Amino acid sequence: MTAFSLTCDTNSLRRPDYCKILVCVGPRCDAEGKGRALFDALSAALPRAFPDDARRGRLSCASRDCLRLCTREPIVRFEPSGEILSNPEVDALLRLTAEMLAVES
Repeated sequence: MTAFSLTCDTNSLRRPDYCKILVCVGPRCDAEGKGRALFDALSAALPRAFPDDARRGRLSCASRDCLRLCTREPIVRFEPSGEILSNPEVDALLRLTAEMLAVES
């Protein structure tokens, strides 16, 4: 059996041309209304922070009944990266969105 290693320079990979943010509003994540509150705040903040990207369809935000990552805090998943955050603040999500879209925040 031959051993080998595979390396990949992730800086050379093409960045995705869109960013979709999914906010869980399932029964556990939204037990105290936190999931819905986060979704509402983020849905309002994204088009203000990234108007061109939102208008061109490069950016979207949607809610899901359950992301199957249950906690008692809101869960957010970024697509296509798969990045998952538990109980994030809107400002942190805006910074991560800027990184994903490779724009200045």
